[in-house]
Amino acid sequence: MPDTVWSRLLQRATAEPGSVAILQKRFGLWTETSSAALVGRAGRTALALRDEGVGRGDVIALVLAPHEDRVVIDLAAQLVGAQVVGIATGTPLETVRHILADAAPRFAVVQGQAAADGILELIDAGALPTLERMWYLDPAGVQEYVATVLAPFPEVAAEGSPPAALEGMVAEIAPDAPAVRNHTSGTTGLPTPVVLTHANLLAAAEATVAAFGLGAGDRVLSFRPLSDPVERGATLFPALLSGATLVLPESRTSVGQAMVEVAPTYLHLTSRFVEELATDVRLRMQAAHGGKRVVVRSRNRRVGAAADAGRTPQPSVISRALVGRPVLAKLGLDQVRWLLVSGTAISPEALAFFAALGVRVRPAYSCAEAGGIAMAATAAEATDDQALQPLPGVEVRVVDDELQLRGAPIAVPDGTDGWLRTGDRAEEVAAGTVVTGRVGQVVATPGGRAVTAQQLAARLRSSPYIKEAVAVRESDALVAVLEPAIPTIGRWASRQGLRFTTPRSLLERPEVRDLLERATTAAAERLDVRVDEVRVLGEPLGVRTGTLTFTEKAIADAVLAAPLVSRAASPTAPTASPEGAPAR
Repeated sequence: MPDTVWSRLLQRATAEPGSVAILQKRFGLWTETSSAALVGRAGRTALALRDEGVGRGDVIALVLAPHEDRVVIDLAAQLVGAQVVGIATGTPLETVRHILADAAPRFAVVQGQAAADGILELIDAGALPTLERMWYLDPAGVQEYVATVLAPFPEVAAEGSPPAALEGMVAEIAPDAPAVRNHTSGTTGLPTPVVLTHANLLAAAEATVAAFGLGAGDRVLSFRPLSDPVERGATLFPALLSGATLVLPESRTSVGQAMVEVAPTYLHLTSRFVEELATDVRLRMQAAHGGKRVVVRSRNRRVGAAADAGRTPQPSVISRALVGRPVLAKLGLDQVRWLLVSGTAISPEALAFFAALGVRVRPAYSCAEAGGIAMAATAAEATDDQALQPLPGVEVRVVDDELQLRGAPIAVPDGTDGWLRTGDRAEEVAAGTVVTGRVGQVVATPGGRAVTAQQLAARLRSSPYIKEAVAVRESDALVAVLEPAIPTIGRWASRQGLRFTTPRSLLERPEVRDLLERATTAAAERLDVRVDEVRVLGEPLGVRTGTLTFTEKAIADAVLAAPLVSRAASPTAPTASPEGAPAR
């Protein structure tokens, strides 16, 4: 039998049929799915799809919420030889149009009415000529539609043992056949397609399991969509293949509560999520009283000093007992062994904040072509120049300041020398490889240091008053576009006695504009960079507004076009600024 994700799933279901493969919360209750039950359900779903005409080489688009259904249908589609294209619910329609126009799906499965409406609109516009059938899981609002392309999801045989045909279907999977059609996140251009084979998926999952020692007893939390190009290799399949339990919260908004209830041991998160978590905890800690308030203030001073100096705070026994342990328990992080962050660079302040609590956040490098994590930090220091080590099976080199990868997990375009040219700027140091940003996006400093726009943005986000930042060049000026951190700014304004009624009225106050400009100048000076102009956004960034990718990265062009609440020039001299970079 060929070695694939499915053959490994079958091995687990045979050796440990009662092991808990998935722990899912639906309608307020946690339910368990054993490895045998998962394999059986996915196998029966595959037979149902095959009976409906889904076969080898077909492309099937999945627009599903991150529940067990999406895992089952994803596995079932791969089992019948189809190529899966995942799309996050809430993705802007123009992005959906671009992805599906490239993929040309024959079938689609949607969660419910909202996703169905978007696909039907594209069909009416003639944008999906290849789509023959769209199945829905939630009939509310959809079952009365008269569109002939629409139908409820095929009926799946009743629960029971895995179908007799399952082993034969698994044996037919060709490791080098296309399994998943990923897309890059699209921060500097439209998402571009990346096709991963069954062999790529297995290698990515194996690398993660080996690097982080996942196994029975681990609880792996997943809430990112299938459209996230690294979710399968970094979270889903490592959990299912290692004997760990995959934990699926009820919704994105209930992730925090799920973490408290389950206490995961392995997490792969975005920088934005971790930084939002740190900001929320800081605000709660500011309300401490008595002796705890003294400890908190002392701790915060040490954290700030450590972040400025690029050091990792070492919590004292008292700080850990009075602050660290209680806070981690309330966050559901008291059992975590690995907390990995990939995507955009994380701010040194967030790294130092969690280190002071007793949790090391480890920056990692991932990309669509790797299908998962390609490199990760082993030291997890609170600095913006983390050295990363490749995961097992991944080779790394730096050529002309560009990071290149190869290995079994890596999908490399045809006609190349086997090395993936990532378009990311990197340098090799004694401790590993430092990835600093995109090639060409370099900000020259008076001291001659090469600083990228991504490093500058991460430093800006280290300010408690700045939630997100984008640095770009316009003519000869370096411009910083800021998404303000409303809760933190609101508390600051209240302490200053400033009156406001809405977030907009808060941001329109000249004192707030001055605060953000001072925060920008102070953060940029840590990198010896001078910002010429500060712009403050009037609305939060988001996936639905098209200003964030589905992996929570800021989309530069969309952020530049977003409405502003203020625009003021900083009194600094012009400086060299980021150049354009290859689209991803």
